[in-house]
Amino acid sequence: MATDDRGLQDTQPWAFRADIQALRGLAVLLVLFYHSGLNWVRAGYLGVDIFFVVSGFLITRIIARDVDAGRFRYKDFYYHRARRILPAAFAMLLLTTIAAAGVLTTSQLVDFRDQVVSSVLFVSNMMLWSQTGYFSREAWQQPLLHMWSLAIEEQYYILMPIAMMLLRARVRNGVIALATCLSLVLCLAFVWQNPAATFFFLPTRGWELGIGSLAAIAAGQARIRQLASRLLWPAAIIVLLIPIVPSDLPHPSLAALSVCVATATIILARSARLSNSALIRPLAKVGDFSYSLYLVHWPLFALTRVLYMERDLPMGVIGSLMLASLGAGYLMYRVVETPLRATPPDQARRLIGGLAVAAAVLVILPVVLVEFRPRPDQRVLAQVMGFKGCLKEGAPEVAVGCGQSRAPEILVWGDSYAAHIIPGLDATTSRPIEQQTRAMCGPMADFTERAGMAEQTKAHRCLTWNAAILRYLVAKPSVQVVVLAARYDRFLNPEADIVSSAGAAQIPQARRSAAAADAILDTARRLRALGKRVVVIAPPPMASYDQGLCWERKSQHLPRLGRFADCRLRPDLHAVLEAPTIAMLAHVQRRGVPVVFLAQGMCRTGQCVSEWNGRPLYRDAGHLTALGSLFAAKSNDLGRAVWERAR
Repeated sequence: MATDDRGLQDTQPWAFRADIQALRGLAVLLVLFYHSGLNWVRAGYLGVDIFFVVSGFLITRIIARDVDAGRFRYKDFYYHRARRILPAAFAMLLLTTIAAAGVLTTSQLVDFRDQVVSSVLFVSNMMLWSQTGYFSREAWQQPLLHMWSLAIEEQYYILMPIAMMLLRARVRNGVIALATCLSLVLCLAFVWQNPAATFFFLPTRGWELGIGSLAAIAAGQARIRQLASRLLWPAAIIVLLIPIVPSDLPHPSLAALSVCVATATIILARSARLSNSALIRPLAKVGDFSYSLYLVHWPLFALTRVLYMERDLPMGVIGSLMLASLGAGYLMYRVVETPLRATPPDQARRLIGGLAVAAAVLVILPVVLVEFRPRPDQRVLAQVMGFKGCLKEGAPEVAVGCGQSRAPEILVWGDSYAAHIIPGLDATTSRPIEQQTRAMCGPMADFTERAGMAEQTKAHRCLTWNAAILRYLVAKPSVQVVVLAARYDRFLNPEADIVSSAGAAQIPQARRSAAAADAILDTARRLRALGKRVVVIAPPPMASYDQGLCWERKSQHLPRLGRFADCRLRPDLHAVLEAPTIAMLAHVQRRGVPVVFLAQGMCRTGQCVSEWNGRPLYRDAGHLTALGSLFAAKSNDLGRAVWERAR
């Protein structure tokens, strides 16, 4: 992403490679459009994979040239890397930190502080893995999410010179090939089990840079270049087409492999016709400032989304941000990146000293911001997920010690939307409760969903866990009522596969509601066969934005923009959001399984209550705070409703 702008030809002189610059320009535009949220480039994240191949190719040619000439010096190499990468990166980090001080809440600043420090040390991929996932729902509000790729590149730059220096030419080529293959095997093996770790770590992403390194090694072989020339246009079609085609495969996997191989093919073909084409020239111009554009674009989008408190921004705002990204990227390129990259050798100490001071400031400044920011009242947004430690996420086993008695009479079974109602249920009944909840797992005997192949493991664990709950209830004669509660709209998502013991299936949208209702009814039949009575609790009224974040911003007097600035549930939005779930559960109720609709008590005046006595009832878009759980339960007399209506 930040390697030198010139490629080494086979005849050894340096010459400008318009095709490589164009690949950079294409890559950064793919990422820009993907991050904009326009959905025109559904797999635009593959632009980073293109960057990786280009970086691997150029850095390997640079190192090989100097090693083979006997003039490679670690000090010189890393000085050039620092001069090339750090000025623009540090400038972006400083500007983003200043902006974050006036935009982010205290809790967001804590994560941001860790991201800044890890970015300075080029280990942000590890930090981000511990905080969030690249494709997670929270990722859109992380201003330094994009720094993971720079960290992987720099980690690769540490290992590659060592390998090139310690190994003879013939041996090192084989070692690089072997390491690339091993990394690819690790990636394809683990991406199904742990897609987040596979995405963020060098051992499972290094193969992409390795393909670029292998292309650099193969560039001196005429036969390989001839083969690449014959495959040039199919490779160009792959690079242009795959990023716009949606896929449910986990990333990185086959799509990334195809794009990486195609990128290496284009580089090896070194087509004069391609380099001189009308399309290449403007892409190459964007490629000139692609590094700066990549650095500045994401903080602009992320901080704006924090202000609007939603990922999907108005079209006018998106267009303005894209233009601002292009302008700021070009300005960073001209004012910071280019002048400091041309620093003369006699100014090296001054540049390194300045960068060291900048690094120290960047480490200290966010720490100071967090320390001096007033701490929010955690009680206001406190969320109690039932009994402590009983919302499980690990192995699909029945929770132990999650009951109020050895002989519970009510068992609550479901996901986090079952867990958050337990404080309110407990406050409105004297009967002992047991909690069996698992994040993202609905309480259905042989029915779950997966949002793409990356969630295959999660889906399998849900099925296993639900089967274990049914077996567990056989040995629990004290349990008279089983409460089923979940966020059921996940099962109505037309883009998700439905998974059962028979396998996965893509159910048409017209059949989604009926299939989910049948799964709940089938679960109720199985429970009744065990002598249990059953009742379903519908989710509370939902918002299409993070209400908890809005209230946190409101309490800290931070700016709020857009349609949710008042932190309330908008009737026109939440009704549309909940309509499919309400219709499905109404069908379940007509078929004989009673449903408690929490909205009936929370929306009696036509306007759903989202605050009580100036305190929020929601922790995020749908989860209730501790106060919210109590309000929802008391407004619906939940304890009595559950016990008396269960059938």
